Amino acid sequence: MKTLIKIFLIALIIILGGIAYFFFAFKTTNPRDLGISFSQADWESGRAKSQIAYEELNTDTTTTTWKTFGTREVNTVFSSQETTAIMNNKPGVYYPYRNIQVKFNADGTGEISGNLDKSRIPTYAQTFDAPQQAVDLVMKFLPENPAFYLKGRATLVNNQVGIFEPMKLEIGRVSIPLGPILADKGLTKPVYAIDLNGLINEISGISNKEQLIIDFINSRLAMIEGFYARDAHFEENRLIYVGTLPEKEATVR
Repeated sequence: MKTLIKIFLIALIIILGGIAYFFFAFKTTNPRDLGISFSQADWESGRAKSQIAYEELNTDTTTTTWKTFGTREVNTVFSSQETTAIMNNKPGVYYPYRNIQVKFNADGTGEISGNLDKSRIPTYAQTFDAPQQAVDLVMKFLPENPAFYLKGRATLVNNQVGIFEPMKLEIGRVSIPLGPILADKGLTKPVYAIDLNGLINEISGISNKEQLIIDFINSRLAMIEGFYARDAHFEENRLIYVGTLPEKEATVR
């Protein structure tokens, strides 16, 4: 009997420890380290390549929180460090990304990690006319200000999505199953201790999700004044960009 009790107690400790680790992993605010750091020089060189002027948006004349103006030709290469520096220094009170690291790989994949400011997501999403259903799902299931990690392969050709291959998504340290999310059917059994199953089952009611995402991206690209990517793809520590970029970017500050 004592042996059975010991086995039970050991099993209980393991289970409770696993649950504690899971919730710590899901709610952790420490982003995955991609080994990318940046300096003032990286920020200055990245800004010199983009040459986009940042301005304050006049909210008396518009209801949006972000807008671009003008256009100019660009044929350049951004490093992982330059891109990281730019993303960590974007102005605007509704910009939701913090502690960003961006890494470009030789196999054509890109990685990004950082934190999300959950309170800023609804207004930021409105800027790009994101579907309210998608915003509601994010706000319902996303923990407060989590760390995130995304890896995938993507290209733009003539301002349209050429390749769209999401490979890995993490919230905190928990891997989110992209297969079931992008598939047209939900799961048949629960996933982990949080309500990922609820999230996936809600999403599963929407058919052809991957194409809907691609169509949404294409439509939003067409709406950005001055932006036209004839070719954008990743190489080792390089984002190759050929096309046009806006001359000015205005945000609410």
